[in-house]
Amino acid sequence: MKKQRVLINILVCLLALVMAGVSFAQEKKEEKHSHEEDHKFKFAELEKFHELLHPIWHQYYPAKEWTRIRAQGDELLTRKDAIMKVRLRTKAEDKDKVEELRKKFGASVDHLAAVAKSGTDEELQKAVREMHEAFENFAQAVK
Repeated sequence: MKKQRVLINILVCLLALVMAGVSFAQEKKEEKHSHEEDHKFKFAELEKFHELLHPIWHQYYPAKEWTRIRAQGDELLTRKDAIMKVRLRTKAEDKDKVEELRKKFGASVDHLAAVAKSGTDEELQKAVREMHEAFENFAQAVK
């Protein structure tokens, strides 16, 4: 009888662990899916830029890892240049607004790269914030 209770307790504990694991896996899947939905881009160059921007904005910026951000300046420029060369397929009525947002985005990356080379940490912090905002505005406009 005592062995049966121990066995039942072990089985209940195992079942609880399995259920918790399934629940956790589902939450992670939904979180990943939500993030992917928020960041679907129309063209590869924008996706590639976002791949570089994501750790800068979500990891290095909050941790104030300015050296790591500074090291990304040249690559940000390279990826920005690729975006600037893309022929955008937008509605005629949206074309001027989208091009204006693309120019603002390009200028913000240029500014960040310049600040990354010779600016203060405070200037870099502001430049990263402005570049991220310009990217988000442009990316939203071309969705």
